[in-house]
Amino acid sequence: MRAARFTFDCKDREVHFTSEKAHLPIQLRSGELELMTWGRRKGEKGKLPAGGWARFSHVQSGRWAEHRPRSVRIAVQAFMEVDVAGSRQWFPLITGQFIRGVVCRLENEQRLYVVVMESGPDEAYFEQWPRIITAPSVTTTLETP
Repeated sequence: MRAARFTFDCKDREVHFTSEKAHLPIQLRSGELELMTWGRRKGEKGKLPAGGWARFSHVQSGRWAEHRPRSVRIAVQAFMEVDVAGSRQWFPLITGQFIRGVVCRLENEQRLYVVVMESGPDEAYFEQWPRIITAPSVTTTLETP
């Protein structure tokens, strides 16, 4: 996921990871949305990993454990990915679908990373793909990333 479209505070927004101060909405257990800083760009101060993505396999294997990842739902209406030819494509999500994210903390720093799946050789149109989950209600316990 390189960009996302969402509504926050009754305003339609489009954010690209490369934008300064890029934020994405996460859904709290109460159902409310909260904006969270999306990753860390090159040159940005901080100790958490540079980039905006966490590979699912790396989170599962414990490679992100030192950053204390907490699984969250990223609430967007659509996301943009770039295919291997460099073309941008937008993909809508339906009601009840979210993108899995992890919020990481280190000292006073807190950032959100999009959990991505590595594409296999038969899915060579995109190098990575956001982990899309379905959550029927906000009271459902969040699964591990």
